[in-house]
Amino acid sequence: MRRAKIIEIIVKEDDPIEKAIRRYKKKYDQLKIMQEIRKRMYHMTKAEKRREEIKRAIHRQKKMLEAMKKKK
Repeated sequence: MRRAKIIEIIVKEDDPIEKAIRRYKKKYDQLKIMQEIRKRMYHMTKAEKRREEIKRAIHRQKKMLEAMKKKK
């Protein structure tokens, strides 16, 4: 069984609530909770997962090549 990811934000008395909300959102994004939820919404077969992984790898390689070209 997986453990739930708990986001804990400590708010000081003199901190504005907007600052606390901003910190909460930042931690929420760092834990990638929404991405995990979207990923689990639909069942993916092994073939679909493999295709998606290959697609991501190709994208990463293209970005690296573009970055290397810009350096020159």
